[in-house]
Amino acid sequence: APYLTRRSMATVGPNEHFPSLPTFLHSSYYSLGKLSSAPAASHDVSGEAALAAAVHERSFKGELIVFSFNFCAIPEAINAALMLRQAGFAHFMPLSDGRATCEAMRQQLARADAEAHASTPCYFASAPNSLGGWASWGGGAGCVSAEQVSPARPCAVEQLWYVRYAVAARLLRQVGGLLFLDTDFALLRDPYTQLKAPPLSRASLVLMPDLRGSATPVNAGLWYAQGAGAPSSAARWVVEQVARRTEAVIRLPTPRKQLPPYDQAMLNDALASASRGVSTASYMCTHPRVAASSLCASGGGRPRPQLPWLREDGVRWLRLSVPTARNRSVEGGGGAAAQAPLGERAALAPPSLFPTGWEAQRSGALSPLRSDAPALVHLLGVRCRWCGSSLDLDASAKFEWAALSGYFAAAALRPSSVSRGSPELYGRRCPARHHALRWEAGPLLRASPRDVRAAERSDDGGAAARVLVRALVSLAVATGR
Repeated sequence: APYLTRRSMATVGPNEHFPSLPTFLHSSYYSLGKLSSAPAASHDVSGEAALAAAVHERSFKGELIVFSFNFCAIPEAINAALMLRQAGFAHFMPLSDGRATCEAMRQQLARADAEAHASTPCYFASAPNSLGGWASWGGGAGCVSAEQVSPARPCAVEQLWYVRYAVAARLLRQVGGLLFLDTDFALLRDPYTQLKAPPLSRASLVLMPDLRGSATPVNAGLWYAQGAGAPSSAARWVVEQVARRTEAVIRLPTPRKQLPPYDQAMLNDALASASRGVSTASYMCTHPRVAASSLCASGGGRPRPQLPWLREDGVRWLRLSVPTARNRSVEGGGGAAAQAPLGERAALAPPSLFPTGWEAQRSGALSPLRSDAPALVHLLGVRCRWCGSSLDLDASAKFEWAALSGYFAAAALRPSSVSRGSPELYGRRCPARHHALRWEAGPLLRASPRDVRAAERSDDGGAAARVLVRALVSLAVATGR
């Protein structure tokens, strides 16, 4: 089997952060303890030499995993790092918006897990984050979230999303496979088992569908690309287009400060262009300022296109090619210029690989102990009847649910003692509905199933059980539920 059961995991070392999640000892991509032993630190990968060094240090068998975070998402970044390490996948690259954010994350990681801290570097790219257009379209050129004290002047997360796509496009030239993640995921099975076997091994891009009823068909927070290093690769052209179209937007003059279309709109426009052979802009043109610009002169007023999926081998496919009819105002300069190799395709991931959280939860498969558990679940859309709102798709309920389900490490919830990362300052700087509750009430949320079992086994006259009950009552009082 490509994974171990909970019982067999206990024989190979402690899994203290996620007792119910597996370690993939038999995976061909088990990389824990097999990477470069260079000292972990924070690195700017704006230059090609620095990026090549990062690939050398962090990739394994040509594979790399990338996730991004800002200051307010440090708990999620730590949780992602700990979950990947427990799975045995140490070949990941945390990407932030600046050195100060990296250092704040690494200080908190040192408190959470000393071994993980010693072997986990952090990366940022100052050059794309410093484009002049961010003064009007984001948080400001060079905005670093860990340096922003006032909540009235936050860094824009759209700026970080642009940076991660700009870096991802460059990484695709140097790695054989790139797994691109948002931090809200649960890793239940080895995803490489499906990604490296037919039919998905024939795909240049493996994409996750968005929630049913969403404006865009494909979600931008989870995808896998492989074999996209050639200059003519259509898959790399699609990823590059997310960054280039964002660059084109932030060059537009604007009378007031605003945010650009989010990366998901850019990704779906790029997929529509590559699947039809004609460069178009539609999803990004739902933004009023962009719709009124020359970027949307050809197609901005048209209905959003449906992607031309084909079904084969039980999978939905898109044929991809670099468009021959180009729209330079949208695409920007550079990028692949030749037609992609015949037969390059993108696949829509089946539910067994990259389901949305609600899809997996609704089917009852969102458990590592289920034989039909999916591999890598984006927790978007999970419902939590006990939490603030059972329909809270992307705010605190998702993280409360993850913590109570054993998919959020208690160590990632502990407040930092460093001045810039203190819970008081964190609560003032980060949106309360999304982050502050989880950070400040973190110790209360540490009533995990493991704690329940430990209290049941304790021969202490019920002392441990009383502590557990008090924690749950305190949590209920603190949250009003």
